[in-house]
Amino acid sequence: MTVRSLIVRPQPDERITAGQDFEIQGVAFDGGKGIAKVEVSTNGGGSWQDAKLDSSDLGNFSWRRWRYPWKPAAAGTARLMARATNAAGDTQETSQWNRSGYARDVIEHIDITVA
Repeated sequence: MTVRSLIVRPQPDERITAGQDFEIQGVAFDGGKGIAKVEVSTNGGGSWQDAKLDSSDLGNFSWRRWRYPWKPAAAGTARLMARATNAAGDTQETSQWNRSGYARDVIEHIDITVA
């Protein structure tokens, strides 16, 4: 298994309000080396900030929850992205051609509307 991270909140239809605190949440996992860090981008990969890993580490083969506090400054569309790195330094790719999806490790994103 490759290193992966997923955004679980916000959901695609969730309402986010400009100027108000919001917590982006997700999970990360890999093939057994353990998740060392997760970074979040709120501007489509233009910059990255460290997310906080939950203190409950259930082992190298388990999902690792993460959270990132965000206060969107203005209304509009935002592309949220998350990338994980494991203890061996393996991280997610920005692109990958893989028709079958096997060993997928592309950085996932979600486009949201801030009101």
